[in-house]
Amino acid sequence: MKPFVPTKEKHSKELAGKSSVHVWERFTDQIALWSQPFLKKIGISHMVINPALWVLSRTLCAEHLQTSSFGKGQSFYTAEKLKKNPHLWSKNRKNPCEFCPIEKFCKWCIPANPYYTDGWLIRIERIPHSSSRLSGIDWVGLGPNYKVRKNKNRGADHV
Repeated sequence: MKPFVPTKEKHSKELAGKSSVHVWERFTDQIALWSQPFLKKIGISHMVINPALWVLSRTLCAEHLQTSSFGKGQSFYTAEKLKKNPHLWSKNRKNPCEFCPIEKFCKWCIPANPYYTDGWLIRIERIPHSSSRLSGIDWVGLGPNYKVRKNKNRGADHV
């Protein structure tokens, strides 16, 4: 990986200096050729691991705030921006990471726009979602007699 250097007008200056790699078909072929003996050695079939990771990234990662962009693909939800402006996490924003079985190993997001437009995998620090799945519920306080009722003004409330 090397620092991203915007070379075209459409490349975001905001991502300059972030770790990146330019991918093309021969590159991904090399990864596949390298990974086959490794997977065989550790006893995992590529027929299991590849589709599983593809489905996770295609469904869950694609929903993460930091993989999206705004401002015609020029502005991104970088870690620096989210730390300074936590309000950018809207209350209704999905938190796909909480459903991911490998979330505890995940530290990075890959913004979709540079990848799909030019083949750039640019790594940015992943910031965990700021609220729980069902905001308004105290998960620690849940007990055998705990009931949850819908409160139209706050989402959920306890009784």
